[in-house]
Order: sequence, then C-alpha cells, then structure tokens
Amino acid sequence: MHYTNTVLMAVMVLAQTAGAQEPQPRVRSTAGPRLGVTYLGSYRPPNLLTGKKLSSVMTQFGWHSEQAVFPFNGGPTLVVEEAFLVGGVEQQALVPSVTFLVGVRARSGLEFGLGPNLALDGAALAFAAGKSFNLGGVSIPVDLAVVSSQGRVRTTLLLGYAVETPNEE
Repeated sequence: MHYTNTVLMAVMVLAQTAGAQEPQPRVRSTAGPRLGVTYLGSYRPPNLLTGKKLSSVMTQFGWHSEQAVFPFNGGPTLVVEEAFLVGGVEQQALVPSVTFLVGVRARSGLEFGLGPNLALDGAALAFAAGKSFNLGGVSIPVDLAVVSSQGRVRTTLLLGYAVETPNEE
C-alpha cells in the first residue's frame, strides 16, 4: 500500500511539472477612443434626426476594444476587435454602427481583419487593414476599413490610441 501511494504521488508530481513546463500563449486586452472620417460614395442615407440626406463625407467618433493572443512561439498576434462608432455629428446626425473583426497582426504592426458591421441601414461585411505603432507602451492604430453591403461601399479612415486594460484573473 505504501509503495502504491508513493507511485501515485510521483505520477501526480510529474504530471503537474510537465503541465507547468508547457508554454502558454499570452492574452492582452486593450481599449481606447477612435476618431476618423467616412466616405459614403454615392450612397446617401437619410439623417434620421432631420430627414435630410447626409453628405458624402461624415466624421466618426467612438470606442474600440481588442483582445489579442500572442502565441508562445512568437508567430503573428491573433486579434478580435469591436468598434462602436457614431457618425455624422457635424451634420446634426447620429449614425451609430458596430463592427466585430477577427484578424491578425504581424510583428511589424501591419494588421488586417474581417467581420460583420451592423448599422441602422442593415448588416454589411467589413474588411480593415492598417498599422499599429507603439509609443511608450501605448498602441497608436491607423486603419482603413471598407464596408460593403448590397452594392454600397463605405470607406472609413480611423485613428486613435489604446492602452492595456487589466485582466480580471
């Protein structure tokens, strides 16, 4: 019986040690403000507050959050991003939108993602590409997004900053 307990204890210690030696990917969450401009092309949705058509260019203001996974082998960073924007305030309009992107970021900071965009005029597909610059631990992203739905294309240039948010562990 004593021998069996010793063997079981040794197996448990080895199993815990083996699991502890395996490297784990690091996860980081960041969030921050965004501002930019959207070119609507020929599509002119109505301003829901005034009933007038929006001009071809409108401002964007909002908030962005991101969850990034850094593989232990040093490969590209895997990212999931959410952007909540309100456009058209300079036209006395409120044009809300939400975009959810899944993408990758290279070590150089080049990034791209793809996912759904939801706005008052319906759902669309968003593709975004850009570059994140690191300035003393603060991420400065500059991104160009193209949103397409039913033959309509919107192009948005966004920039902002993001800081790491504490993980609840």
